[in-house]
Amino acid sequence: MKDILVLAESRDDLCAVKAGAQLAKSHGARLTCVFLTIIPDNIFTDIAGAPSFVAQLIAQARSDALHAFNGLKSDIAALGAPIEVRNVEAFFGAAVETACVHARMADVVIMSASSARAE
Repeated sequence: MKDILVLAESRDDLCAVKAGAQLAKSHGARLTCVFLTIIPDNIFTDIAGAPSFVAQLIAQARSDALHAFNGLKSDIAALGAPIEVRNVEAFFGAAVETACVHARMADVVIMSASSARAE
């Protein structure tokens, strides 16, 4: 086992990162945490014809996710383990596909129950 991936979508997923860190340490593996910033794609159908409002909603979703990402990143740094942390954006309808793209090279993928409810 060389590569372990943790899929996260909120600060609550720190428990999955901790499990990944323990597994990576015991196997001498590299650990990567991918934080999925999920943009709701229903905003395009709900308010068609109002591009500036759609842009504001997307900006707000990104801002909220960035706040959660920075909190998780800070929590991960406090663990003191060598963990690569990435912030990846996906529209809600493509969240699973985006996660799979990142998971395809990992030997083990870890996600918490909250991540499983994303779809």
